[in-house]
Amino acid sequence: MDNHRLDIGAPQMLAVLAILATEHGCTLTAAQLIERVWSDDPPTSAISVLRNHISALRREFDAHGGAGAGFEWLDSTQGGYRLCLPVRFDVAEVEALLAAADADRRSGVVDRAETKLGTARSLWRGDPLVGLPGPWAGQERNRLARLRSELGEATILVALDLGRYSAAVMEAQTLVAAEPHTERWHELLMVALSRGGRRVEALDAYRNAHRVLADEFGLSPGPEIVKLHQQLLSAERPRLAATKLPPDLADFVGRANLVHELAEVLGAEHRPVIAITGMGGIGKTALAMHLAHHVRTHYPDGSLYLDLGGLDEHPPSAEMLLTVALRKIGVRPDELPPDVAGRTALWRNTVTDKRILLILDNARDVDQLTPLLPGTGAAAVLVTSRSSLAELFGARLVPLGVLTTDEARTLLQRLVTTRRLTDEPGAAREILRACGNLPVALRIVGARLATRPGWRLTTVAERLADEQRRLTELTLGNTSVESVFWGSYRLLVPELARAFVLLAFAEAPELSVAAVAALLDRDRAEAEQLCEALVDRGMLQTPTHGNYRQHNLMRLFARTVADPDQRRESPQALCRLRDFCTSAAPRFTGERDGTAALGAALLMTEMRAL
Repeated sequence: MDNHRLDIGAPQMLAVLAILATEHGCTLTAAQLIERVWSDDPPTSAISVLRNHISALRREFDAHGGAGAGFEWLDSTQGGYRLCLPVRFDVAEVEALLAAADADRRSGVVDRAETKLGTARSLWRGDPLVGLPGPWAGQERNRLARLRSELGEATILVALDLGRYSAAVMEAQTLVAAEPHTERWHELLMVALSRGGRRVEALDAYRNAHRVLADEFGLSPGPEIVKLHQQLLSAERPRLAATKLPPDLADFVGRANLVHELAEVLGAEHRPVIAITGMGGIGKTALAMHLAHHVRTHYPDGSLYLDLGGLDEHPPSAEMLLTVALRKIGVRPDELPPDVAGRTALWRNTVTDKRILLILDNARDVDQLTPLLPGTGAAAVLVTSRSSLAELFGARLVPLGVLTTDEARTLLQRLVTTRRLTDEPGAAREILRACGNLPVALRIVGARLATRPGWRLTTVAERLADEQRRLTELTLGNTSVESVFWGSYRLLVPELARAFVLLAFAEAPELSVAAVAALLDRDRAEAEQLCEALVDRGMLQTPTHGNYRQHNLMRLFARTVADPDQRRESPQALCRLRDFCTSAAPRFTGERDGTAALGAALLMTEMRAL
């Protein structure tokens, strides 16, 4: 449209266009549009008014795009309307920049985070959706107001990290003025003033917070801001309590017994190290965050979250992670010791006697973790990793499996609604089976169905039934099962990658060490070593000693990443496995690995691979 400004003055028409734009490419029924513009009490003329708005929008599109552009750009299909114009959302850019800046700050690259936040702030022009009527516009205004506050908070934290206290004070004052009932903004203002050497003003800020919260909202100041006030009175330089955690999942499902058990451990007098491990997408971080929120009241000195970037090609060094951790608890740059040993000692001296909960997410291995562990004391640690962390001696190791079928169904039900699952129970079962009860796969399917209420579960189940396209179907935006698995695969050395791929070509629910040795053309000791290494990396399962299996989605992924050499070798590998099964059948009749049946099944597998 050559950047022409549309001449749309009617607020309701603008609301219709905004709704269609945010659902770009999706068909919205007339009933859905009416509900979002007029809520539950639309006028009797609502359908006529809506059609008039659609016609007027098309005429406006015709004026800028030529005859016929209105129907081309604003399509009527399947009893609804769909906007087909390319749409660029500055709010989406702001959200992406905010997330990227947060990742940079957690990785210690604060100056880069500052640049991203500056770009995000430049995209924010005025108040959004001003004058647009209807419940949808009101909800969006509230959501965007929260996003603006998150952007302001991130700006303050980065300014504090960089020692730009005046800038932090100005932003905190803006947030306090806009949302005086939010205690967090008063706390940030007090910290910024204190760190900038303005202790008297920081005490005044507390008195103002106390007055506003008590007199205008009937609230008492919380423990964090009270503790901050006490530090100011004692002339102690306050450290910002590390209490901001990533959010808990509102629809967290399952693992109830495990949650109860681990919550009791975390609430006990002895503060443990708990390591939650398992394959990618199985819900390690979700469980850790759910636990952290569940037990946070047991840790009055706060909670600290660190993403260790264990899947990055070049994960953060111990020095960088210690720097980020120390900065998060308020240590100034000029207070940081020059070497890793000194920073490790300062970190442990600072947190050992604090009743603080550390969440160390996405650890690569024990070597990366060791400098961050506080040792004995009042602090507790929650670790997540795809590595088994078996050598993390003294820790409580919690290897996660997939959800049970009932848990998986409950998760899908919460995402999609009970009615849709009840209407198509067979399709729901097939979706669960195709997803292998893996949380990340279920959330992708559930999110797609939730945002496409016109889709039938049967259609989705049929698409997932095709193994050639199943991983493609399990994609939503930048999230996909394939990308989750790729993070683990790209760290494998060639011999492990070969074993991982060749195991996938054997369509067997389970293989013994002897069978794997034949498949890989290695002796049993080497085969077991390779399998155990894959188990330790969360890429293979060992249900019983000496037996191994792959998750069905991991098996499909392994086939997609096979290189030409591995594909050429796969028929020979299957021949070796078939020959082993045939010769071994008399010796294994009736045993768990079902070698005789496997030998017969491999004949068909081999034919498909040739």
